[in-house]
Amino acid sequence: MRTSHAQYVMMVEFMEKNGDLSKPSGGPRGRHFIQQKWQELAEKLNSDGSGDPRTDDKWRKVWSDYKNNVKRKWAKINRAAQATGGGPALQLSLTDLENRIMQIIGVQAATGMAVNEAGFGFNTSVSLFYLKYFCFTSC
Repeated sequence: MRTSHAQYVMMVEFMEKNGDLSKPSGGPRGRHFIQQKWQELAEKLNSDGSGDPRTDDKWRKVWSDYKNNVKRKWAKINRAAQATGGGPALQLSLTDLENRIMQIIGVQAATGMAVNEAGFGFNTSVSLFYLKYFCFTSC
């Protein structure tokens, strides 16, 4: 089964509007709401026709796999930025869609590090820049 680029874009747009549906929600009402949103998303993605149709459970797996691949790629780029050299530079970067996924899931999900400091809020739009800068200059 293949997922089309158009379906990935639709999925990311849906997550940007509704939040990451794979994150746990509070209580039975929250689970019901999330389940309804997954069904809504599955109907939307299946009606596109540019890729294979799936059940909402299969779309959950597609989203999970896609997020994990983006996190893995982001970590690889970060490791290369922290390397001391001695080899060819890594010619790898995140696509616009992958950057949007990082905005949705947050840097902490990819690194496990909390970036915010006391007195300062966590801004995911700038946090990627600061984390890359911090790791590049001081790691």
